[in-house]
Amino acid sequence: MPARNPFHTAVVLVTFAMLPLSAAAKAGSMDWPQTYIDHGHTSFNDREKTLSPANVANLKLNWARSFSGDVRAFVINDHYAIARTPSDNGKNLDLWYLNYKTGETVWRIDTGPDVGAMSRMLAVGRHRIFSACGLTDDIGYNYSGLCAYHKKNGQISWQFSNPCHCSPEAGVVAAPAFALSGLIFFGYFNGGAGGKEYAIAVNADTGAFYGAYPTGGRGSFASAGIVFGKDQVYFGCDTSICTLARADGSLRWKQAIGAPAAAMSVGKNGALYVSLCNGASAMIALDKNGTPLWTYGSPQCGTAPAAVAGNHLYFTAADGNVHVLDAGTGYELLSAAPGTASSPSLANGVMYVAGNDQTPGASAYDAQSGTLLWSNAPRAGAYHLPPEIIDGTLFVANQECGSVCAYGLAASRRSPLP
Repeated sequence: MPARNPFHTAVVLVTFAMLPLSAAAKAGSMDWPQTYIDHGHTSFNDREKTLSPANVANLKLNWARSFSGDVRAFVINDHYAIARTPSDNGKNLDLWYLNYKTGETVWRIDTGPDVGAMSRMLAVGRHRIFSACGLTDDIGYNYSGLCAYHKKNGQISWQFSNPCHCSPEAGVVAAPAFALSGLIFFGYFNGGAGGKEYAIAVNADTGAFYGAYPTGGRGSFASAGIVFGKDQVYFGCDTSICTLARADGSLRWKQAIGAPAAAMSVGKNGALYVSLCNGASAMIALDKNGTPLWTYGSPQCGTAPAAVAGNHLYFTAADGNVHVLDAGTGYELLSAAPGTASSPSLANGVMYVAGNDQTPGASAYDAQSGTLLWSNAPRAGAYHLPPEIIDGTLFVANQECGSVCAYGLAASRRSPLP
């Protein structure tokens, strides 16, 4: 059964550069508003001033929550921890809204069937939580859309979906990114054997369609998602990077990279750092005009974006080490944190990572020297999510202490909550 295609292939993302950065992007210290913290996926909280290499060894457990399955995604926003987890029966996914100081539940909702795609990322903005949501078509096939939930009570604000009532069904293929006032961006497959994938822009308040840019057939978006620079939007187009101008949504450049983009991050200077999936190297750096700057490492397929802090790049490679590179040249400065399974998170001179099954669940290292400063107990699991650091508190997921754990300099001595 052929898929119906609501997207005109000539449509591009409409004018959005004139819109200012959102309040979420400018928020104060109590904000890690989307996975990898910001629209550039830099994983660097430059507002954190409490935890440092001098005191992070004193971290103690403040509170812990346990759920029926591993946390798939979590963010910390405006005094609340937001987590996506399997439901009690394991078939659906739930969204939890927790008090970030105590871990106590404010609300919990069912976001529909677990369709398996893009469940590891969340975004928050305009008083809403943006997440892939599971749905079922008229035939009985499960598929996914993008849903916006009110932060206050978890009620759905709007839903973007386009089922084809066929197989393969439609779904979100690149996680939501919120960076511009009033707009949310994500990747979507419109379904069917001949279906295509698109970079989509919708109104964050209403879900109203703004525009789309076709990336190619199924699988063309790869897994890197969408990132933003100062005046450009970047995403994968098969084995190239497509870049749109924020001024009018027009294609600014398209640069072949020889392999799908597995992960991306962008520095303040507009340089783009792309982890390749089985390309000629592990990573390639491009300047804001798409010109290759350097390549690094042997072929692999890492899906964790590199963290960017100043002129340093922190890249988790297939060998389980974090390789610290000069962002301008790709020259390796340091290799540290053996057994790392996540993208690093950076704050105030400390690098935080989630470990694999044979190492501590979470660890903190001196970001300059690579010296181990703190770690907790090992824990085996399938989901190794990057830590988040807000106001002197370290939040980690899927640990021995619980599904979501909060560590601070002064333990509150709360017992783990069910």
